[in-house]
Amino acid sequence: KSSALSELFKQEDADHFLLYGYIDDKGGFSFEVLCPCLERDDSYVFMKNDQGKRTFVSADTLKDTDIKILDEEGYDLEEYRDIVDMINSSSGPDDEVAKTREMTELDELRDPVHVDDVTVYLFKDGLEFEECTVRMLGTNRDMIIGELLHDPVQNFGYRTGERIAFFLSETNKGKTVALADMNPEKVFRREELEDGSVLKEAIEKLKDSREEDDYLEVIELLRDSYVWIPCTAVLGNDDRQKLEDIAKSTDEDFESLKGTTFTNTEEIRMVPDILENNGDFYFPVFSSIEEAGEYGRDFSFMEKHFLQAISLCENNEKNLKGIVVNAFSDYFILEKGTVRCLGDDKKQSHR
Repeated sequence: KSSALSELFKQEDADHFLLYGYIDDKGGFSFEVLCPCLERDDSYVFMKNDQGKRTFVSADTLKDTDIKILDEEGYDLEEYRDIVDMINSSSGPDDEVAKTREMTELDELRDPVHVDDVTVYLFKDGLEFEECTVRMLGTNRDMIIGELLHDPVQNFGYRTGERIAFFLSETNKGKTVALADMNPEKVFRREELEDGSVLKEAIEKLKDSREEDDYLEVIELLRDSYVWIPCTAVLGNDDRQKLEDIAKSTDEDFESLKGTTFTNTEEIRMVPDILENNGDFYFPVFSSIEEAGEYGRDFSFMEKHFLQAISLCENNEKNLKGIVVNAFSDYFILEKGTVRCLGDDKKQSHR
């Protein structure tokens, strides 16, 4: 019985608490307190939670507390099923973060509570190696994308909240370390690329010149850019049925639905659209939503770093030819082979 938990409940007889553990994207490994309980003859009696509110505690708070994993067999936990489902639906990571949580080779680098945070060694010519904490956002093959959680002491040219990429290596003693090469060829700050106009202008320039230097500039810009991906929003079965029921109730008087709000109860999946041209399939991204024009009106958009867009492209079930940027104006096509090289280039891991 933790003293930290005892202060939350008034039942003097309670000697244990029933908790549900989960990973919160920001709070890290956390627990929700479901109820106080009593241990009786190697079993547990669950007591009524009379707090009238939900109670959460960090795993940090319970680090000196004995925790037992409850075998559900023999216990009626149906009363807590809804709240557990609610926790799972609201705290689940996006697909890219979920991939990093499956990477067991990262486990020795993870913070024990904030499991998406790892220690990364930054290196740059003329500077000493420096440890920084990075929160992982996704992965592309053997490169991992994350954001800095604090400013480096030395001037690496990056600050808190900015994205970097890093890769895993092994020391001669067999220890896994995370490394980020911060030696840039050309660096663009996110605020410079925010509205997509710099990327758009570079593609327009390449179309006119076809010079190798202009091609490389577009590649460098893409490495540092966030792009907009057109997606179809797919509702869960229950949510879709609710919408259909609402539509049927209007007797086709859809104008009457103006101002009506709908709140989903299930996770909404964002499925990227795929473009076809003469039998070839391409993964479309746009420097801004406006660049999608009329086509974009039929889709929802999600903003992703271009390296994350590469990962989505490579994991698509179709045999894609590559990525097309700004497909309906001055476009740029990154063929599949180039996409793979761009994703694998550890020397660009500062992007």
